[in-house]
Amino acid sequence: MRITRPLRALIAALALAVAGGGASAASATADPPILPAPPPASYCRVAPPAGWPAISGAPVADLTPWQDYRGGLGIDAGLDGEGVRIADVEYEWGAGHADLAPRGLPAAAASGVDPAFRARDHGTAVLGILGAAPDGRGITGLATGATLLPISPMFPGAAQSYQPVAAIEAAADKLEPGDILLIELQALVLLRDGTTLLGPIEFYPTVRAAIAEAVSRGIVVVEPAGNGDLDVGTLGPTWLSDAEDPLATGALMVGAGGSGLGEPPVPDRERVPGSNWGQRVDLQGYGAAVVTTGYADLSGGDGSDPDLAYTACFDGTSSASATVAGAAAVLQAEAIRRTGAPLTPAEVRDLLVSTGLPQAQSPGDEGADPQNIGPRPQVDDALAALGDALVPPPSVPDGAVVDAPAPPAPTTPVAAAPVVAPPAIAAAGSRVPVVRAPAVRGLATRYDRRARRLVVTLRGAAPRVAVEVGGRRVAVRAGTLVLRGIGPGRVVVSAGAPARAGTSYTRARFRISIAQGGGVRVTRL
Repeated sequence: MRITRPLRALIAALALAVAGGGASAASATADPPILPAPPPASYCRVAPPAGWPAISGAPVADLTPWQDYRGGLGIDAGLDGEGVRIADVEYEWGAGHADLAPRGLPAAAASGVDPAFRARDHGTAVLGILGAAPDGRGITGLATGATLLPISPMFPGAAQSYQPVAAIEAAADKLEPGDILLIELQALVLLRDGTTLLGPIEFYPTVRAAIAEAVSRGIVVVEPAGNGDLDVGTLGPTWLSDAEDPLATGALMVGAGGSGLGEPPVPDRERVPGSNWGQRVDLQGYGAAVVTTGYADLSGGDGSDPDLAYTACFDGTSSASATVAGAAAVLQAEAIRRTGAPLTPAEVRDLLVSTGLPQAQSPGDEGADPQNIGPRPQVDDALAALGDALVPPPSVPDGAVVDAPAPPAPTTPVAAAPVVAPPAIAAAGSRVPVVRAPAVRGLATRYDRRARRLVVTLRGAAPRVAVEVGGRRVAVRAGTLVLRGIGPGRVVVSAGAPARAGTSYTRARFRISIAQGGGVRVTRL
């Protein structure tokens, strides 16, 4: 089943509202008119052989068997995001929905946007993915232990005013480092010739600045790449062309991937038609045939009661971003539980990218660069990749004296020669001075785009150095490792080495970014 929504008419109406706007939006230095953008067409979940269970009336049927995305994201039972806050910027939502009422969400004011947006349904669907109550009926959210904080970009006045910057800032003010900010908006880009394009919301410079500020405060921002069926790097702003651009926000940008379960079918981990792509896109989420709250298109529901509405057709970069935000929330909660501190936004991105399931190529495209939407997160593999970093600190009995932590290791090579260990007759309890140095001082890379082969040479490597790529041990021969099957995207290389004769080696981490054209950049983490 495919639901067609009046996209062309809606885009045309919005374009007329700002006709004669002047310079091309893609090249402007200040924000062009910021307008709401429309939803995508729908790809629906294939119905079970016996048909969908009736969901009108009470009790509502259990729909969790068709929530394939939880297992597909590697979210193990018991991970629920407890202790993490998730702010969700949405036009509207149904706080009274049967699966959301137990969460005590604030009611949403009517947004006033075009009815074609199905604004209430959209917000209800996203919040259901994130945190629908685990009550044995309807669906169950990915992060049921997280606190949900929905906020609208529509602010009251003489007329409803669309202010995404104010909404992002207000949401960030409610969050702390390690929390998640999901921005379920996309940009309606108006060009000089009247063409309308759909891009990521950070296309607008003031929105970009607000997102970058939130990330700088340790908040993990998740945003859709948009449903314009285009390369975001072609829209103009440099920060949409390269994740390492000085103006890049550091947000997780998400494309829509298929699951192989929809109609029309979109093969597993292939780009969903309509999803934007590009080098700037970090990850893919479930972008087709997502079962969640809202819309009332499942058989058995006539839509007369929006608080008993469920869908098997939520899709696009909206559903994809919601599933990635849920994965990030449970990852953060587990990291905090084990270590007492959250991961930084960059650490969340690098872990989910380096341990995710690679994007699948369409048949006939073997050897060609795919339209990049990134890998699909695998939370279980991301947690495993952290290894020793997630060992809980030992408990300290009351009254015990704990040594002060060692000073941080220098980030530049240490010039002093290693200090020779003193003889064994040193006084009992005396400390042996040591020199601290990184296990690897730098990397040199060579990338073969056609062969998809990345050769990494270690510079200044310690004796008996051990190297991991994406949390997995790799062989090092003569100071070099060869990685095969590597396409555009990011690879995280981590190196450690055992201490020896007066020298202690600190773990070194590097991010290798490979652009679509084959260019390589190495960043020390």
